Amino acid sequence: MRSGTLRSLPRALSAQIGLSTIKSLVAAVGLVAVSVLYIGDFEMDVRSAAAFFERFIAPVGIILLPSVLSPERDRRILEVVRVKPLSYPLVLLSRVLLAAISIFAVIGMILLIMVISRSSFPVRALYFGAAASIACLGAIGLFVASLSGNVIAGYLVALMWFFTDMMAVPKDSALSLSLLIGDIPKPVGNRCAVAVALICCALVIQLGAERKMNVPSFVAHKLAHRRCS
Repeated sequence: MRSGTLRSLPRALSAQIGLSTIKSLVAAVGLVAVSVLYIGDFEMDVRSAAAFFERFIAPVGIILLPSVLSPERDRRILEVVRVKPLSYPLVLLSRVLLAAISIFAVIGMILLIMVISRSSFPVRALYFGAAASIACLGAIGLFVASLSGNVIAGYLVALMWFFTDMMAVPKDSALSLSLLIGDIPKPVGNRCAVAVALICCALVIQLGAERKMNVPSFVAHKLAHRRCS
C-alpha cells in the first residue's frame, strides 16, 4: 500500500502543478521581484537581511499555502478530483509538498542574490528562520481556510496576523515572525512545530469535509458512464 502511494506521488505532483501551484508560484515570484526592485541594494548585514525577509518575503506564505484549497472552491473541480484514480489525501499532500518546495526555492533564490551582492550574515540560520516564519504564516491561513471553508478568509486572517506581528513590540516571542533576538538568529523549533500542527489539522478538517459530500454529482455520473461505455 505504501509503495503504491509512493509510486503515485510523482503523478499527483505533476497533476497539481497546473491545477493549483503555477498561479500561486507566479504571484509569489511577482511579489519577490517587486521587493527586489524596491530594495535595489542587497549588500546587507544580518539586521537588514532579517528585516527584508520579515517585511517583504513573509507574505509569500500567505500566497502559497492557503491556495492549497483554492481548487475546491469550484465544486466541479472537487468532483473531478474525487473520481480520479489518485486518492484525495494524496492530492492534498502533493499540493502541500509543492508549496513547501516553492517556499524553499524562493528563499534560496533571494539568499543567492544577497550572497552574490556580498552580504554578510549567517546564511543557513536566516534560510531556515525565514522558511519557518513563512510556513507558520501560511499555515495560519490554510488552517482558517479549512475551518471556515473559505480561502479568502484564510488570506485575510493571515494578513491580519502579519500586520499585527509587524507592529508588535517587543518581537522576542517564540511565535513571532521575527528572525532575530538582538543580533542572534532565533531558534526555529516553535514556529516549525506550529506550522506542522496547523497544516496537519487543516488537512484533517478538509478531508472530513470532503467525506461529508455524498451528494451524487453530474461530473461523477459522466465519468462513470464513459468508463462503462
